[in-house]
Amino acid sequence: MWKASKAHHWHNFIKTDTDLRITDIQFTRLDLNLKEPYTIAYETVSSSANIILHIKTDNGFEGWGCAAPDREITGETPESVISHIESTVAPLLEGKTPFQIARVGHLLRKRIPEAKSCRAMVDMALYDLLARKAGIPLYQLLGGYRDKMQTSITIGIMTLQETIEKAREFQQKGFRALKLKGGLSLEEDIEKVHRL
Repeated sequence: MWKASKAHHWHNFIKTDTDLRITDIQFTRLDLNLKEPYTIAYETVSSSANIILHIKTDNGFEGWGCAAPDREITGETPESVISHIESTVAPLLEGKTPFQIARVGHLLRKRIPEAKSCRAMVDMALYDLLARKAGIPLYQLLGGYRDKMQTSITIGIMTLQETIEKAREFQQKGFRALKLKGGLSLEEDIEKVHRL
């Protein structure tokens, strides 16, 4: 008797959670100007366009995701991400449970295989919603346990002297991991690494 009632209780719990449905899908384009442009091997970057996806369920849970399209890296533009949201992502998600993340990823890989940052944005939003539903931070849901972590900061392609000055500036601000861009001159890149 006890086992049967426990099983029934568990069934009700699962049914309640899988009945949750996505009811609202919104997105915003953010065009951001960098404080300081930086140069990489194929371009000088002075601004960045990101697409923010916001999904909500019928009982008020929500999730957020971000796409950072780059024609050279992901083959996408902000316009193509927006087009994929409207034509593929929204119809796929609306009215569905947010917890079939693997299924959504599988279908998006089949329907928009070229849209890497768009698919990552959807993945983020669904996992964010799952973590909010679970009542824990996303990093813990994914198995993370640290309360802080080291991050790097990027130095674009500059002259040797500018690179050294920028590295000192970042070091004084507390950064211990530097990401150094290169690719225009092998000799200069080697010299910069040695000097740093």
